[in-house]
Amino acid sequence: MYMNCAQVTVHADATAAHDDGRTVPDQPAPMRWADRPTIFVANVNAEGQCTTVENVEVNFPRPGPEAEGALSGPGFRCAGAATFLDGGNDPAPAVASGSTPTPSIGVVPSLAGASCSLTPSGTAAVTGNVMDPAFGVNIINNLDRNIHAWSVAREPGPERLIAARGGSYFEAWRTRDDNGGISIKLALEASQKSILQFEYSLVAALVYWDVSFIDLDRASDFITHGINMSTSDPQCPGLICRPGDQNCSSVYLEPDDNYAVRGCLRETNLTLSIGSWPE
Repeated sequence: MYMNCAQVTVHADATAAHDDGRTVPDQPAPMRWADRPTIFVANVNAEGQCTTVENVEVNFPRPGPEAEGALSGPGFRCAGAATFLDGGNDPAPAVASGSTPTPSIGVVPSLAGASCSLTPSGTAAVTGNVMDPAFGVNIINNLDRNIHAWSVAREPGPERLIAARGGSYFEAWRTRDDNGGISIKLALEASQKSILQFEYSLVAALVYWDVSFIDLDRASDFITHGINMSTSDPQCPGLICRPGDQNCSSVYLEPDDNYAVRGCLRETNLTLSIGSWPE
């Protein structure tokens, strides 16, 4: 959902009522502004945690009395109740009527913290609750040097080495008891002096994720050789940071770069390739 904007000048109608009720003139069923529905809010981690569907028209649940036309589907989904959904202040369904959970971009759940239950071959286990061992993120190292990796919830998990020239690490999506997020920290030195972060959090039927350059040295091989994130769901876009792009617009560069958060169905596999990208 995007806005088409125009500069306009609004003049009061001479026949309009000018009392505190602010009634709207010349309507088949006049309604005071104060009685109109609450504005629909999405993609800003607000009430109901609603998200819109990329490239799909939004069928506003409570548009008011002057709506024209109709749409077959909602074009959005919500994780909880909200006053602007059907029923007003009544509890709303977790998924909008007639919809299925859909991916989105720009919603910002908490992506800091964690707990899990995955045991990669040859390593100690990380703690928490794996939702489905078939779905998660696979990190592939195409660099000529090993990558140090830590999966961090409330406490850091064990250090892993992702071998150079094709080594990989898979982590199934996991949740925390406090609903916080998980960060997989990647570094070229055990000191964690300069780290690339992949962060994710499960909310209802979606996994929200991002990649962060905030704590990464701009001369790092991660940036020099580029990264590519692909997904198993064509409706869920990945990202590309080409070699040498220190200011990649698809990742966190500053703490408030919330546009970098993406959302996919949790039945999605992500592949983060470091040092490799599509031509």
